[in-house]
Amino acid sequence: MVKEKDVRVVKVKQYNSTTKHVVLVHNQPVAVTKGADTALAINSYLLGYDVTLNDGKILKKLDAIKAKF
Repeated sequence: MVKEKDVRVVKVKQYNSTTKHVVLVHNQPVAVTKGADTALAINSYLLGYDVTLNDGKILKKLDAIKAKF
């Protein structure tokens, strides 16, 4: 099971003065999101909370990560 200390969300500034949120699991990037709400939802999903995510591709990837840890 993924623990809270293993998952981080980092805000990264891009060259055109926009920012992206990168979700990291064990310091490995898992997902890049535009909004903080989506990054928080992914973080919560990895920690085992019941969260609605509408992207099937990211759900498959997150389920594989949850099964690995």
